[in-house]
Amino acid sequence: KVLTLMMLLASTAFVGKAQTQTATVKIDKETTYQKITGYGGFVCAPTFNYGHMSDAEIKKVWGSSSTLGCNIMRLFIPIGESSWSQSLSTAKLAKSMGLIVFASPWSMPAEWKTTTVSTVKTRAKMPDI
Repeated sequence: KVLTLMMLLASTAFVGKAQTQTATVKIDKETTYQKITGYGGFVCAPTFNYGHMSDAEIKKVWGSSSTLGCNIMRLFIPIGESSWSQSLSTAKLAKSMGLIVFASPWSMPAEWKTTTVSTVKTRAKMPDI
């Protein structure tokens, strides 16, 4: 009990001291460490059962006149070329709005996996060496 009380008193003294210290921040507008290209988000999330956003929804989030002002769009590339029409349409809209677009598949192709099902969590096939 004595040790616990001593530790409690010591930590209280430390916290009190930390709270009373004054910090000074100097901002130099002439020094740049990092350039921020922009902000953005994912236009669709099939894993969360949310398909592509409508054009109206996209225009609320992306573009200089939108509510959020995002300028970077991540676009989902579905498996199979027959499913690309919505993604292509969205990419064309984004390009016409002057957005930065990067597209990525949700998963590697089934033939590259240890199972042949594209929606199953699995490991990539490794080459025989």
